[in-house]
Amino acid sequence: MVPPGLPSDPDLVTWSSPQSPTNPRNWSPFHKWYACVLVSLATFLANAGTNMLAPSLGLISQTWSEVYNPVKRGLLIGCYVFAFTFAPILFGPMSEILGRKPVILLGALFFLIFNLCSAFVPNPYVMMVFRFFAGLGASAPMAIGGSILTDIFPPEERGAAMTVFALAPQLGPVLGPVMAGWTVQEIRNWRYIYYISSIAIAAVGLPCLFMKESYTPRILAKRAKKLRRETGNSRLKTIFERRRETVGQIFSRGAIRPMVLFSVEPIIMMLTAYISLIYGIIHLLTATFPAVFGTIYSERPGWASMHFICIGIDTISGGIVGGLLVEHFYKVLSMRNGGIAKPEYRIYAFLFIVWIPPVGLSLFGWCTFYGVHWIFADLGIVLFAFGISAAVVAMQTYLVDCYALLAGSALTSAIVCRSIVGTGATIGAEDLLLHAGLGWSNFALSLACILIGVPVAYILYYRGAALRERSRHATHKR
Repeated sequence: MVPPGLPSDPDLVTWSSPQSPTNPRNWSPFHKWYACVLVSLATFLANAGTNMLAPSLGLISQTWSEVYNPVKRGLLIGCYVFAFTFAPILFGPMSEILGRKPVILLGALFFLIFNLCSAFVPNPYVMMVFRFFAGLGASAPMAIGGSILTDIFPPEERGAAMTVFALAPQLGPVLGPVMAGWTVQEIRNWRYIYYISSIAIAAVGLPCLFMKESYTPRILAKRAKKLRRETGNSRLKTIFERRRETVGQIFSRGAIRPMVLFSVEPIIMMLTAYISLIYGIIHLLTATFPAVFGTIYSERPGWASMHFICIGIDTISGGIVGGLLVEHFYKVLSMRNGGIAKPEYRIYAFLFIVWIPPVGLSLFGWCTFYGVHWIFADLGIVLFAFGISAAVVAMQTYLVDCYALLAGSALTSAIVCRSIVGTGATIGAEDLLLHAGLGWSNFALSLACILIGVPVAYILYYRGAALRERSRHATHKR
């Protein structure tokens, strides 16, 4: 059957009918949610692995004396985060060539093998290498999970699925260290962190074997191949096969375009700079949480890890409130403008939200510096996590509005840069706190949030339209 709007072509292979059961959009609710839940769980585990070693660094230092070096301690966490840099560049194009399911399975296999092997390494340097490859495999569902949900859910059904998927990367960095903290406290063996997490990876990875392929070009290519074999008509091809895009062109589109956009688009540069800063700070904080609460407040690893819950709860609530504020101001300002919407209305809420993270960060820093009750330190973390989550919602919706057709590449550039900064933050976290102290280091980071975030917010709101008009890539020029 030829899709609506295309001329009749007997050699064009597409769906047999609008209700074709092979079309992912026509799958049963069970198969759709089966894929959604598995991809979300895999993304959860990937993010749980980022800082699950943080509570165990003290025990690892007892095993290998060289891990007492703060930089090497940071590298054990940072090498895993650094692997995320390559996820959208590598797995996005791979999923277009091989299909979504093979990439998910390959990533799960890599994640499982290198995560489990990390429990048996002879020295910390081998662990760093294994952690990198574990992170690389873990990042596969993060890179293509959104694409899978787009494959199987039509826009009107996608909201609930995207909400479930969005929760995964927010809960992972919270519950991962909590599990690790109690493992360290009760079992006193860091290797069990890898054993337990490997069991979880296998429990999620094995059901992925029964997940159906969702990438339309791949499904139709198999159908075309079958029809050519049955009919002997070699001219039968899908519309995707007729484009004849080479592997090199696919990888070039996935890897080069995001970097081009980052280098020539001031809007993307500014937003990426602020997103990278706040993600770097959150990685710095989570890498040092166990040490801060264990040293300042004399808490055991399990109880110290419970403070990660503050980040999880307020990341979720910040995202919800941020989304509501963005939509509210967008509608109100559009009505005031005679019903004409502008992308800049998406970022209006950011003008106020941008002040919240530095306040929370300063509160956390000075409370821990002076040993004020931990509840006030947690309040600082609550404000910081709430603020950055709400800010990211505003920035990402603005990016999508400005670069609708190139939104994926615009977001990819932000992911790559924030992963690089996050890696540097985890490596230098302990050195920064050691030399500058908790109070002044967090105060300096608060100033950085103000000096970068405030100009970005006001420039984009008041001058964003002018920047878009001069852009060669912005697709929403009003």
